[in-house]
Amino acid sequence: MDAIGEANGTIITQLANGDPFPKGQALLDWLTNVGALQNGTLPIEDSRFNAIVDGTHLDSQPWITAAGTEGLTATQYFSFNTPIGGLTDPDGPPYCGRVVFSDLHVGAASGDDPMQAVPNGCTDRELSPQEAALEFMLFDLSSCVTPDDVPPKPPVVE
Repeated sequence: MDAIGEANGTIITQLANGDPFPKGQALLDWLTNVGALQNGTLPIEDSRFNAIVDGTHLDSQPWITAAGTEGLTATQYFSFNTPIGGLTDPDGPPYCGRVVFSDLHVGAASGDDPMQAVPNGCTDRELSPQEAALEFMLFDLSSCVTPDDVPPKPPVVE
């Protein structure tokens, strides 16, 4: 669709039905703890407007949104568990995978030089807010697939 440029991302902490979205709250807490938020929002550089996920998309869960063009809200990150609708085996897990979409383009926010090959074009500095959000999302993707209304469990430490 369109480029938005710089945007302030809103972290979604409620499901479409109004119930709490515990994973969204965990993302908000993570970004707060690592100092990635500015005035409670995620600063996004080089933002794009390629997706809209709203209350009519019941199987998809937005995580981060930003003001888009023409009064619309651009979804910067969303996910859905697969298979859509869940598995039919009552004794098995309800889902076996997750699909994610991210419109966070971290290279622009980190000051990297896209004209140079890795690692020469990479800057050596603290993670940008967008990179911190992506880091959380990678950890979430590596965890067990659970329904969005179930709080994430802390790892077992032995």
